[in-house]
Amino acid sequence: MMQGLRGIKWNSEGFRDPAKHLFVQELIKDHKLDFITLLETGRSNFSAQFLNHLAGGRDFAWYCSPPHGRSGGILVGINIETLHVNRVEVNDFCVKLYVRNKIDGFEWILMPVYGAAQDSHKPEFLSELVRMCESESLPLLVGGDFNIIRS
Repeated sequence: MMQGLRGIKWNSEGFRDPAKHLFVQELIKDHKLDFITLLETGRSNFSAQFLNHLAGGRDFAWYCSPPHGRSGGILVGINIETLHVNRVEVNDFCVKLYVRNKIDGFEWILMPVYGAAQDSHKPEFLSELVRMCESESLPLLVGGDFNIIRS
């Protein structure tokens, strides 16, 4: 059974503002996060110096999925003091991380998603989501911005 982990998902709606950087840094520190997923970063890459600063001295591993044009982009931070990342799959609309809790060995999947904002790409997003989830035997934590309105 997985011990209490602390994580957060946040749609940053762009991640160039230094005030947002400080907000994330304080979230990681104040809440002692084990993982954080930032959506709609609008960025393809981040420097190691920037990511180290963002983690505020905590030992985090970072994984990034670039945006599609001006929308999207996913940045995932994993606290490697508490979680071990066994494998990572970076896809068009999600980042799939196979993780193991270092305290009790519990294995699970963290999968932040950012769905296509354009209607023409929604079938691709939904197909990818099905492919990423359909044959998994491990528990999945899927969350994000699906950009889908049901009604």
